[in-house]
Amino acid sequence: MRFDLRKRLEKVEAKADAGVSWASALVKHRYQPACTYNRGQLEEIGRQDDLAGKVARGLLRICRYADDAPRVEFDGEAELVRTLASLYADPLAWVIFSFEWGQEGALSLVPFEDVRFDVRHGPDKWAAQFLDDLGAEIEARPFDRKAPVPAVRMGISSGHSIGKTMLQSLLMLFMISTRDHCRGVATSTTASQLFTRLWPELLTWLSRSIIAPFFDTLNAKGSMRLFHREHPNTWRIDGATAAPENSEAFAGLHNATSATVFLLDEASGIDARIWRAIEGSMVDGSPLLVAVGNPVRREGEFYRVFTDAAHRWNLRRVDSREAYLTNKEQIAAWLEDWGEDSDFFRVRVKGAFPSQSLTQFIGADLVAAAQEREVPPVGFTDAPILGVDVARFGSDASTIAIRCGRNARDIPSRTYRGLDTRQLAMEVARLANELRTTLHFSQVFICVDGIGVGAGVVDTLRAWNFDVVDVQAAGRAIDSRTYANVRAELYGKLKAWLPGGAIERTPELAEDIAAADFGFNRQGQILLEAKDSIRSRLGRSPDRSDALALTFAVEPAIVMPGDDWMQDGQRKAEELYLRTGRLPPGFEEHDPYTRLS
Repeated sequence: MRFDLRKRLEKVEAKADAGVSWASALVKHRYQPACTYNRGQLEEIGRQDDLAGKVARGLLRICRYADDAPRVEFDGEAELVRTLASLYADPLAWVIFSFEWGQEGALSLVPFEDVRFDVRHGPDKWAAQFLDDLGAEIEARPFDRKAPVPAVRMGISSGHSIGKTMLQSLLMLFMISTRDHCRGVATSTTASQLFTRLWPELLTWLSRSIIAPFFDTLNAKGSMRLFHREHPNTWRIDGATAAPENSEAFAGLHNATSATVFLLDEASGIDARIWRAIEGSMVDGSPLLVAVGNPVRREGEFYRVFTDAAHRWNLRRVDSREAYLTNKEQIAAWLEDWGEDSDFFRVRVKGAFPSQSLTQFIGADLVAAAQEREVPPVGFTDAPILGVDVARFGSDASTIAIRCGRNARDIPSRTYRGLDTRQLAMEVARLANELRTTLHFSQVFICVDGIGVGAGVVDTLRAWNFDVVDVQAAGRAIDSRTYANVRAELYGKLKAWLPGGAIERTPELAEDIAAADFGFNRQGQILLEAKDSIRSRLGRSPDRSDALALTFAVEPAIVMPGDDWMQDGQRKAEELYLRTGRLPPGFEEHDPYTRLS
């Protein structure tokens, strides 16, 4: 009995030593020149059906040989780890080395032409270019396992069916097999996407790979994991859904002496809180962030990656027509039915962001035009209307938007944080009085979102004898046949106003206005996306657009500065200004915007 126990302990220790040798060998050989083998020896060993034979065939595929190279003692596992370490910054070569291209159905579908490698089949051309670019990014950040290096950020915006899931599987296998004790998380918008698509694809490619004897996967709902068999707890990439409440799975994942990898599938739909949690985990070690998806939204973090943050990313757009295995007949039918420039074709085929998200209530083109449009200056337009959106959460800002007829730009909006309802009411009152005295209007309209804490602002302003419109966003719309509630109706009026209006030229306002998706309730009424849903996607509340929409809660009659100006005079004055840039006689004295602080 004592003898049996000793033998069992010896086996456990042997396994532990093997695991440690993998880790130490990956580190040791990463910084050594790649070994060149004798070609004849590789061809002889490659006829074997064991691990050594697979390694030899892989080395032949990546041309790691010379006819006059000396023969060496060839241990299959040792040479495997040595080669994996040498491919640390060459993911395309790793892909060619690790799979028996041309020997199996899925491995012999796509023609491959690259003089660096001795294969006729391989990954698609776009994927090979991505892998080469990734290798260049890694090579530009040499990592000494002590000082952290800048994160590698790679992004793919694509049409359908190009092979994104396969690429993500290859990336996970590459990272976990070339970095000792690699850690990471792969995520998608739903558990179904992870459980039924990404993880089964990963398992399939792992089973085909040369590293299959040393790594394994779990694919159970709530427990999806790719891991090193000898170090399942410290050498692993986990699958986790991108639900906002799951952000803790991405926070605090640090790996100072090795690599941390984050893969974001269907990245357009991933909540802003997940993106923020990932950012907090990329401050040490050698981090990699890869975001892929169809570009279905013109807002959110994935859209920002391809616009405002593009300078920090290595980005590409992949057209489905360029992918080898896509159904070209189906794509041709879509082209005929929808047209090259349709949003349907842009998103599903060209991999380009739509001019308007498919469920977007207000298109980005309307918003952009309103930011560029010139209208007559404040001073001879309609009476000012203040829209007051009251903050309900600590991260939100109370916002006051000012619109005078078609002009919602000349008087910038105000934002406040940390004010109680009385303090905010004081700011509204101060601004209203300033507009009265400066613009010579007898009335300034004030529209306050009176739900929740906003009621305190309404009550305070009324106690000070201000005429305030208490807007109840969830209340019954005036046009109840079209809109499900007041909020939807106000945004509907904003949408109708934008083609002739001018708004502030800030990216935050543009994103806020275009953020809301819409649908229809059972009565066929327009219903906007919930504000909390927009907040989770943008990472902030759409305070700026809500404040502007509130200005449409009243429809004041057109009132000109001075008693002798009538509506016809305003129309003629606007026409002259837009044509010549000059105000007609009598209007100059009513252009006091420059005096407004």
